[in-house]
Amino acid sequence: MATAAVEGNLDAIDPALLAIDAEGAPGPALDALAQTVEALIDLDERVGPHRLEMERAIIERKRSSRKRAQRGWQRAWRAASRGETSLASALIDDALAGPEDLLVDYGPARKIPIDLAVSALLTHLKNTPEGNSIDAERQRRAEGALAIKIGGDQLKGLREIARLHPNTRAGRRARLRAAELLYKFGGLGSSLLELQRLVVREPQTAEAVEARLRIIELLRETGQLTEAREETALLVEEHGDRPLLLTRNGTQLQWTVRDRAEELIAEIESLAERAAPPRIGLPQEQVWRNRIEIGHQRSLHVIPLETKMGAPDQRYLTLSHDSVELRDGSTGILIWRTVLPRNTNRSAEGFLLQRRESLETPLAIDVDAVVVTDRYDLWRLSMVDGSVKWQLSLPPEVFEDGPGTTPVAIERSTSGDGKLILLGNDDVLHAYDIVSGEFLWQVPVPGPLVADPEFFEGKILLGYALPERVEIRSSDDGSLLQQLDFGSSRGPLADGPWFSGGDIIIPFEKGELHRVTSSGDTVWEIPMPHIISRVHRGEGLPWLVVELYWSRERPTLLGISEESGRILWKRTLHSDSRRLQQILPTKSEIYIVDGNFRERHVTCLDVPSGYQQEEVNEELTVAELPIRWTTSLTSGFDIANLRPYRDWLFVEDRFRCQLTLLSRETGDRLLARQGFSAVEDFLEGRRRLFFGGLIGETLCLITARGALGLRPPDPVAREKQIVELLLSIDPASSGSLADPVSDARRLYRSGEVEAAIMTLEEPLEEPRLLPSSRRGLHRILEGLSEEAGDTRFPKLSVPRLSQIPRIDGSLDEPWNASKAIPFRSARHFRAIQGSREDLASWRGWQDLSAILFTGWSDEGFHIALDVHDDRTHPYDGDAPRWRGDCLLLAFDLLGDGGTRAGSDDQLLTLALTVPPPQVPDPEVEEGEEPADGGEAPEEPEDDVEGRFQVKRKSDGSGVIYEGTIPWQTFMDARQQSDLPFPGLEFGLNLVLTDDDNGQGATSYMSTTTGQVLHQDPRRIWDVFIPDRFVRVRIER
Repeated sequence: MATAAVEGNLDAIDPALLAIDAEGAPGPALDALAQTVEALIDLDERVGPHRLEMERAIIERKRSSRKRAQRGWQRAWRAASRGETSLASALIDDALAGPEDLLVDYGPARKIPIDLAVSALLTHLKNTPEGNSIDAERQRRAEGALAIKIGGDQLKGLREIARLHPNTRAGRRARLRAAELLYKFGGLGSSLLELQRLVVREPQTAEAVEARLRIIELLRETGQLTEAREETALLVEEHGDRPLLLTRNGTQLQWTVRDRAEELIAEIESLAERAAPPRIGLPQEQVWRNRIEIGHQRSLHVIPLETKMGAPDQRYLTLSHDSVELRDGSTGILIWRTVLPRNTNRSAEGFLLQRRESLETPLAIDVDAVVVTDRYDLWRLSMVDGSVKWQLSLPPEVFEDGPGTTPVAIERSTSGDGKLILLGNDDVLHAYDIVSGEFLWQVPVPGPLVADPEFFEGKILLGYALPERVEIRSSDDGSLLQQLDFGSSRGPLADGPWFSGGDIIIPFEKGELHRVTSSGDTVWEIPMPHIISRVHRGEGLPWLVVELYWSRERPTLLGISEESGRILWKRTLHSDSRRLQQILPTKSEIYIVDGNFRERHVTCLDVPSGYQQEEVNEELTVAELPIRWTTSLTSGFDIANLRPYRDWLFVEDRFRCQLTLLSRETGDRLLARQGFSAVEDFLEGRRRLFFGGLIGETLCLITARGALGLRPPDPVAREKQIVELLLSIDPASSGSLADPVSDARRLYRSGEVEAAIMTLEEPLEEPRLLPSSRRGLHRILEGLSEEAGDTRFPKLSVPRLSQIPRIDGSLDEPWNASKAIPFRSARHFRAIQGSREDLASWRGWQDLSAILFTGWSDEGFHIALDVHDDRTHPYDGDAPRWRGDCLLLAFDLLGDGGTRAGSDDQLLTLALTVPPPQVPDPEVEEGEEPADGGEAPEEPEDDVEGRFQVKRKSDGSGVIYEGTIPWQTFMDARQQSDLPFPGLEFGLNLVLTDDDNGQGATSYMSTTTGQVLHQDPRRIWDVFIPDRFVRVRIER
């Protein structure tokens, strides 16, 4: 029989010969025969009489049920791709016999649940010429199983029928019955999930329509009336005229879906909506991950657009030192990035005249554009693509006693009525058209303002720190409409002022609060028991929170009615709470953050219901606001920022990079075991937290070391996405995924990070991919690579070399005895961050790739890199950007890791140097080639000693780097004299810049995500994470 197999005569082979022996252990001879038969089957297109038996014999040779099911699926997919429909249908049963959690590859789609893969493949098989007969046979077998196996309403048996007989009427009926039993047992959520799965997998069947009606009934029962109405309307639109057979009181009625839907709507309208429970406490799964941005290392302002637009919007803006970005909070995808054109800092005789600040909170945002400033320049950027619509700065101040000018900084600003109002530090008020940037008017003012101006019905309200004056000016021309002088007896303004129903409320520092008309007539005035520190206003609240300087004898907080000026409530704070960091008033609570460098607390004050109305109940007596709860925060130097959301309170610690989630009702902290562990794990070691809160339905964490988006798991939405993906893949075609990004995100949400990375790498190998698409895929890939770098720590075992290598750039012996490590996949290649980032385009391994060799001897640690680069240029170390190709070797000599560079960490640069100007050699005859120049290595940085060589390959295909780091370097760092020894470990990372045109490198290769390059070489240490370096181990 083995001879028959070798000769390719499949019909003569007895499948029984392929079975495993009695002990369950296949012998070597049978293993070889099975492999030969399997190869011949794949090459032979004939289906012999024993083909199915041979296929199953090969499958049965796998020892575990998981491996047998995996092989069964592979053979079924192979048969379907070759058009062997009947065989594929039969082998599907072997795939379904394995565990329910089995994941398989569906062509180019990786890690697909087996039940979804089988359902999609059966859908494809039904559309083949043999499809109807195959489907009829499967329907017959499923009906028999449903009649025989159940033996009663057993939930387990019904689910088994639904799983083993997908795409059959009996399987769908079993799932409906299982959902009904779950409902009777009280499992509303599980019942809903079974129904939704049926709808997602087989949406056009009669059973799916029945399932949708039951879903509407469950939504109605649980009080989710809005969702019930939406689902009913959609069902009527898609299946309204479909016949429906109902049984009422033993009588069968012939209805349509529309008839039943109208009945349900009538029931829904008679019920009250119930608030949906908050979902924050559920386990959160990661839905996107973004890379480390060097521009986000020091400061960043994050602005969710929903809070600015007043309408649902999942986008957010980030403002860094020199750029503005718009991102989608649901996916983390960069919509646009604009690096702002900025002038350099100006100085004279050693004095800094103009220092560029980080971008601050936008001056104005609308659906069309955003206006931002760095205190000297203003830009209006399109919300569509980030393009600069206009750029302007305030007119410079002219010196009266001499020549020259000085730039004017913006001290205060506001916007309204289509205008930007700006106060410069030259005490001049300027107005510009917000759309065109056109200058409108300017007027001098008497002094600096206490707060930003306010707009109201064509008027601008200004309150001065000195003199004690309030002005109302026209927004049309800046002319003075009203001037209110108060003298020095009340002290300077403590805050504001601001408009309230056309009147003006003015707080004075010495302890008075006034409400006056625009003409200056007093509406009310009230003395405070102490000096006013600040006044806090809540959005839509009819009262103010007046914060007084702390005193043991007097209250610190007072609630003042805006309408009457009456004191509504008070709160005296303990001396431990005298240092107030933040006060946040809401409709039903007032949150206070207090403390010193050792202790910090969040306190929630309960606002009585009489003060929660739009019109305050003035009859209530003045009373101390009760404390609902107090909770302690981790000690720290920074101010905690509060962000309420539904039933939760987010507490951001910027410099400690911590996010605490508190219940607004009890103050209890959400713990890791309650679904918050993903947040805590990500924030550890991220240095700074710039934003932690919800943008739309996504919990976004934006830090100095990358950003992460999380959402509660949604298995139905995930299944729907998978089904749509699989139905777009034809088993008979070997094409790639139409949307690799969506599939990579699906895999990432499932925790399959490696599979997600591979899904994105495949299209990046295509040289014809558009540059814009390439950059988009690379940005997402960089984020996923960051995730892999957090959880996987690459290790490198270095062998002892039989002889010391010659460092001559030739890669002769003994390098070929060392284990070579190739770097050819897209995950190792990144764009150099900065203004030229969009020019980066790694086009595959032919563009740039490398092979790493390592070894050791008594002399030192040896390293070599064989670089394939289609275009190489000498490195210019004096250039302001990375110009030319160079290799950076980073060492963590102690091997102690860390999230930033330590005293033991060193960096070495190797490169072809820029050759000096060539002087004609008189001895070179015309037509002869001069001696090759520019091959000497650049002097290493940080005084790393050793022998190094850089040399171009003779065929012009790239460069070879070789080097030896003496053990003395390690001894000095580790304070050890017994080096080397087997088991010695240290960290290593390689970064290789790629300059394809000699105008500056735009991309680089890195062995890990431990270093990130900015276009400015001086920022090489900004992102230096030894924790992510390759862990090198010296072996015997």
